[in-house]
Amino acid sequence: GYYYNGETVRDLEDGYGSVKVAKDGHLTVGSYGRDVKVDADTAAIRQNLKPLIDNGTSQASEDDSPRRWGIADGNASHAKRSAVGQLADGAIVFAYGNNVTAAKLADAMVAAGAKQAVALDMNLTWPTGYYYTREDGQVVGHRIHPEIMREPSTYLDSFKKDFFVADSKLPLPNSGAAASSTSGSSGSSDSGSSSGT
Repeated sequence: GYYYNGETVRDLEDGYGSVKVAKDGHLTVGSYGRDVKVDADTAAIRQNLKPLIDNGTSQASEDDSPRRWGIADGNASHAKRSAVGQLADGAIVFAYGNNVTAAKLADAMVAAGAKQAVALDMNLTWPTGYYYTREDGQVVGHRIHPEIMREPSTYLDSFKKDFFVADSKLPLPNSGAAASSTSGSSGSSDSGSSSGT
């Protein structure tokens, strides 16, 4: 399902893993109908599959069909995968795994303290994650993992798939320290923005 700027683009389904973007930019990760729902504060909601982690427990198993967590590289169980989760204190975490099962990615997120998580992308080229620095007056992107195939500049313009952007509330430093990150998500749309369209 997909809701954006007052419009239901695709029907939202109860029980599906969902990421809500509030109008003030706050993110909530959870199950639609229980943790996440459309209200006056909602800017966007994006859904993908059932929750990968629910109440601190992985919902994935090594015995799962490869299709349960998205068809990757012709039904491969091991693939590049990404997910977004939320800790008990509300902090958002992003996970990228190279050649992993959904269960392994979920286990790593549970170990990091994720209470809720939604699978994002899976496949050879779609899972991505970058952070950006300012160097000599230019914004420079950096892969969070060397096996990410797409260029860090991918989301600096419109793109055919949706994505999330986490912006620093502080100006980008000139020192080269990380200040902003961008992560690819699943699904398709015509362009991208901070609200995941």
